[in-house]
Amino acid sequence: MELANTASDADYLTQDEKDAVLYINLCRMYPQDFLAKEVIPYEIDAAYSQRYQREFIRYKLLLVRDLEAREPCGALKVDKTLFNDAKCYAKEISTQDRSGHQRIDCKDHGYAECLSFGQESGLDLALQWLLDIGVSSLGHRKICLEKSFTQIGLRTESHFRWDTCAVAEFQ
Repeated sequence: MELANTASDADYLTQDEKDAVLYINLCRMYPQDFLAKEVIPYEIDAAYSQRYQREFIRYKLLLVRDLEAREPCGALKVDKTLFNDAKCYAKEISTQDRSGHQRIDCKDHGYAECLSFGQESGLDLALQWLLDIGVSSLGHRKICLEKSFTQIGLRTESHFRWDTCAVAEFQ
């Protein structure tokens, strides 16, 4: 667990941000253990619509199959430059109504990027990207688990509609 906890000393991250990095790293480094300990028991709130609950079950099964066959890869290290980019864009989308990945004020550096809305805990944030419900390409999952990525910058902000938003940049 210590090897996965690469964000523990990053004093510029919140505890939830550190936890999200930890959970993504645990999934990267120990996919079958993460599957058993975090994915299998994970459930969503019963207040979600029936349609969303069906999608959750379908995408959870896809993640189970993926992690059963996945080879471990290295942990992501937190990077201050990536954090600053994520911070800029998280601040931008926290107050403006737009669809994702439409930067206006923050320069696009071409990093691989994941956005999240409405997730409070680090585990919920990581699992939203890993499950990738409703994203047929599974792009967020692929980014989080891509072994060629070695660095991450992540920032959460309050959001005018969804309570929270998060941006993660990968390189």
